[in-house]
Amino acid sequence: TVFFNPFKQSWVYSLRSTVDNARTRSYWEVRDLLAGPQWTTATEPPLWVGADKLDPQRADLQVPPQLYNLDAFPYESLMVGLFTIWRGDKNIPAGRPKPNELCVGFSRDGYHWFRPDRRPFIAVSENKGDWNWGNVQSTAGGCVTVGRRLHFYFSGRAGAEGKRDAGGATGLATLRRDGFASMDADAPG
Repeated sequence: TVFFNPFKQSWVYSLRSTVDNARTRSYWEVRDLLAGPQWTTATEPPLWVGADKLDPQRADLQVPPQLYNLDAFPYESLMVGLFTIWRGDKNIPAGRPKPNELCVGFSRDGYHWFRPDRRPFIAVSENKGDWNWGNVQSTAGGCVTVGRRLHFYFSGRAGAEGKRDAGGATGLATLRRDGFASMDADAPG
């Protein structure tokens, strides 16, 4: 995926990579998106980020989590990262899509991430046949501000016998914006 970092005035390619058979992300930054990335070998983009020991395993799968994707977007003075965490796909029920979930991280520079809460921001449903029974991922590159709400669009899959990626749909999660504090508030406010 690609996102714009307005703090560095650059476009960032979040590239799929692998370290020790685990999904990770590599990083490539360009000023001119239309010129595209100019690396010369597939190993040139540096390793950027991956899941780690602080990302909890699903109790039913006991598979070390991996970073499936990372999308990021600016919000006020931060870059907000939507980390799609892969929880494993062995020993899952027949027809269940991979149990990817969305977690959140924050960055001041768009490269170094702070992830204080590793619980899913948007989790998969545990009910077979629900539209988001698996493969929950970010869409639309982040969130959209609508009045006093933040709208987060995401995808999910219902799955089906023999067709794990069947039944795709898009969902909407919202957060209120009035929970933020200001260091400049006056005495009553």
